[in-house]
Amino acid sequence: MRGRAGSPGGGFPQHKEKHMSSAPRRQFVSLLRLAVTALALAALALPAVAQTEEPLEAMAEYTVGVEDLLEIRVWGETELGATVRVRPDGKITVPLVNDLYVKGRTTEEIRADISAKLESFVRNPNVTVILNELNSFKIYVLGEVQAQGVFALQRPTTILQAVAITGGLTVYSKKSITLIRRAGGEEVRLVLDYKRILKGEDPNIFVEPGDTLIVE
Repeated sequence: MRGRAGSPGGGFPQHKEKHMSSAPRRQFVSLLRLAVTALALAALALPAVAQTEEPLEAMAEYTVGVEDLLEIRVWGETELGATVRVRPDGKITVPLVNDLYVKGRTTEEIRADISAKLESFVRNPNVTVILNELNSFKIYVLGEVQAQGVFALQRPTTILQAVAITGGLTVYSKKSITLIRRAGGEEVRLVLDYKRILKGEDPNIFVEPGDTLIVE
């Protein structure tokens, strides 16, 4: 008896075991790495966002920090106005209000607090709080960058932008960045892959005041 065409020896067609090709395997590994990174960011409460206008707007609610310069105006009561710098203890001194803790608060929260305290002296006080100088938004960059040191920032800044401010990586860099941040009273660390961020494969997260970047 003759075997069927395409089935040597007269048996049934042979089926070869299929293996995942290299391309899907690489894609699976890439997706797995992204998932792990996303979980790490969520655990550290780090904003894993893309560089669009929406994240910038979301971070626009700036909170006052030490060394920031505030201008306080009370409409119709010029003697109650003041230009004050936030002290190391996080407080400012305002006429009639005396010491007021402002560190970590928005200008709107400070305005509302001053207004409430002035009601005992002024009828319907109209208070304005202006941030004249932003001095507390500082990050620290060490390691394989062109210029190490303390950098004062004036706007929301991503990891790639922070590296650019230093002049870029050195030729000896391994393209690895360790982000150190204080969260909930504890120090947390996250290792970032510079090349993957540059390619858009990992999120280009925003730095926060007080962050330290160690570049290897």
